[in-house]
Amino acid sequence: MRNPLDNIVSRFHLFRRNLFGSRKIGLANLNATADEVFPRSADGFRKYCSFKDKELMQSKDAALFREFHGEVPCLSEFFLYIQWHNSAVHAMSGGVPSLFFHYEDWSISFNKTSEALLDFLHLEASPKGRIDSFQAGKRYDDYYTADEKHAIARFIDCFASEKTKEKIHLRYE
Repeated sequence: MRNPLDNIVSRFHLFRRNLFGSRKIGLANLNATADEVFPRSADGFRKYCSFKDKELMQSKDAALFREFHGEVPCLSEFFLYIQWHNSAVHAMSGGVPSLFFHYEDWSISFNKTSEALLDFLHLEASPKGRIDSFQAGKRYDDYYTADEKHAIARFIDCFASEKTKEKIHLRYE
C-alpha cells in the first residue's frame, strides 16, 4: 500500500503520460502539449484535480461527495483509492493467501521485503540473479496544504472500511 497522498499524485503522472496518446477524456481537439495543459508540478496537479472534480460533481454521485468538494483535491481519485483498498483488504480476509506490505518497505528494508515476497510465493532467489536496489518513489507532501491533508484524513475516515483504515493509518497518521 502506498501513501494515499503520493499515490494520487502518481496517478496524475500516469494520466499525463496517457493523455495525448489516447485522446480520450474530451480533450481530443486540444492542440497543446501535456505540459501546457497539466504541467508536471503542483500547479498542474491542481488543474488535473479541478478537471477530475468537475467530472465528479456533474455525475449522478455528486451528492455523496458535496461535503468534501473544495476541501479535498481529486475527490474521485481518493474515492477510487479507498474503494480499491477496501476491496483488496476484504479479499485478503476471505481466506485467500495474501501478503501485505507498504510501498515504502522496499526502500526501508529492501532485502527483508524481497525475502518476504519470495517466501510468500514459495520461490528462491536466483543465485545467478542480481536484484537492483529499489528506487524509492517521490514524496509529494508539498502538493497539499495542511488543511487539505486534514480534510483527506476525514474523507478516508468517512469512506474506508475499518480494516482499510487500520492499514492506511498504520503509517500515515
